[in-house]
Amino acid sequence: MRLYKAAELVELKKILSEKLEDWAQKWLSPEGVFIIERVSAFQCGIDTEVSNGLYIDISDCSMVELLAGEKADLNIKDESLLQKIWLKAEQDAAEYFSAQNHKNTTLTELSEFGSGSICAECMFGTSKINFVFSIDIINSVFESPNYIPCTSSISSIPNALSDQKITVTLHTNELKCDYQQIKNLKAGDVIKIDHSVREPLKISINGNKDIAKAFLARSGSLKTAVIED
Repeated sequence: MRLYKAAELVELKKILSEKLEDWAQKWLSPEGVFIIERVSAFQCGIDTEVSNGLYIDISDCSMVELLAGEKADLNIKDESLLQKIWLKAEQDAAEYFSAQNHKNTTLTELSEFGSGSICAECMFGTSKINFVFSIDIINSVFESPNYIPCTSSISSIPNALSDQKITVTLHTNELKCDYQQIKNLKAGDVIKIDHSVREPLKISINGNKDIAKAFLARSGSLKTAVIED
């Protein structure tokens, strides 16, 4: 799992802002104000195709709305031309951030199990545009972040997150059995536990106090646990 420090997200916002503002001026409008409002770890359950690790969501508004800030009645030819311009701009943005030709994936796959993908929420006029960058694209523009050392003895949780390895333990209800059962256990044996699938498991880090709850779940053939909000 990839955990981002608060300082990393701030640095990413700065780097992505410089690139996306240049891109927006080229394809949207030199006079338009393009602002990245928020950069965060990406989570989404929508099964939407992503080209080259980049997803642009124009929230059902057309190019003319982005450019002019208002709706306009266009004939089929003009509308087709604007859609081609937007498609070219989308391809250009993908190439702008990564020279590699990443295979198509989905937003669900990007977000599965904390892949490290980043979502940049942007505003252009009154239109919201979301950019989703896969972890390999983030790595290509953000190889060595500059951290600001914390001198305080107490760090907020976001600033304390890092790539340090930790042990996450899921705790079920206590299992009562006799010594003979434990003695005869071997690889492949199945132990029945007294824990309902509708009852949450406790999560602890490095054997310390519980920090969250989770429910047993399955994703395809993979058995996992979903953390409760």
